[in-house]
Amino acid sequence: MRRRAVAAVTALTTALMAGGCSASTDSRGSTDGASRAPAASAAPSSTAPESREPSLDLPEGAEVLVPEVSGRSDRDLRRFTPSEDAYTVYARCSGRGTVRIVDLTGEGGPHRISCDGVGTVGLVHTDAKQQALRVDVSDGNPDWTVAVVSGAHTG
Repeated sequence: MRRRAVAAVTALTTALMAGGCSASTDSRGSTDGASRAPAASAAPSSTAPESREPSLDLPEGAEVLVPEVSGRSDRDLRRFTPSEDAYTVYARCSGRGTVRIVDLTGEGGPHRISCDGVGTVGLVHTDAKQQALRVDVSDGNPDWTVAVVSGAHTG
């Protein structure tokens, strides 16, 4: 039985290598179903897969309002309501460009995130009401990661 399983895996591996892989697999094992062009004709694309920075160092046991989200372009974050009178934004950015966190409720100005690969922690005092934030990218397409937790955290 074991010999048949090894033979089947070997045959599958050989078939994939000979015919090319028609779907990519991410770290969770799912496939995106997209066909791959031959390497000789592949052209750089502005829609390349988003690279992932290492996880943000969120405080243990904190109430996560917006789970880690990453990207290379503008994105509205999930709306949230902090359970306290403050929330903390954790962010990291690297690459060329400018990244700002914009408060869509109009209560505060945009806050720039330094794109030097070093994590940024920002405390926002507010009423415990629904909040709406947007990641605004300009002058390039840096890799960014953002998360929001409820309450005041310093690191």
